[in-house]
Amino acid sequence: MPGQRFTVYDVLEAKGEFRKNPANRDAATETGEPLYVGPVMYPRMMYHPTGEERVTVQAYTIDTPYGPKQVGEQREIVNVLVMNEQEEKHYVSQGWHMHPAASLRAAGRAAPPAGPQETIDSLRKQIEELMEKQKMLESQKSVPSAGPGDSLQIANPTASSTVNPLSKPAGPRL
Repeated sequence: MPGQRFTVYDVLEAKGEFRKNPANRDAATETGEPLYVGPVMYPRMMYHPTGEERVTVQAYTIDTPYGPKQVGEQREIVNVLVMNEQEEKHYVSQGWHMHPAASLRAAGRAAPPAGPQETIDSLRKQIEELMEKQKMLESQKSVPSAGPGDSLQIANPTASSTVNPLSKPAGPRL
């Protein structure tokens, strides 16, 4: 086993499972017709709220000059597969994460940088929250405020006219 790479994904590739999935670019029928339908949102993996892990491959012992060592242990973050938006909302409400990096951060461990999709989703969520906040503030507004083109009438104690503080000052006359 040491030094060999053979995973469940190698088995799936050998069976041709990836070529049957229409979310994969090289997906095709047995007659060669393309099945690719573009990126799909579901199924999607969700990751444990506290970053809990499970051992997928047990460690094995090797002898070293410093004594026996346990090596080769493989772990994965506990995850679930959601098939639609309702399931996704259910798991998100329970604290499950859409990206493994978020789960690792929740566990207090170092996490890889966010991928582009996580960044896009986060920015979209921020935009929605800000738009809701803006609507709430606009609905609470009772007194209209002066806009950029409106003039505020401020009494000038030295003159009998009023001054618009937003207007440009008169330049020197040549």
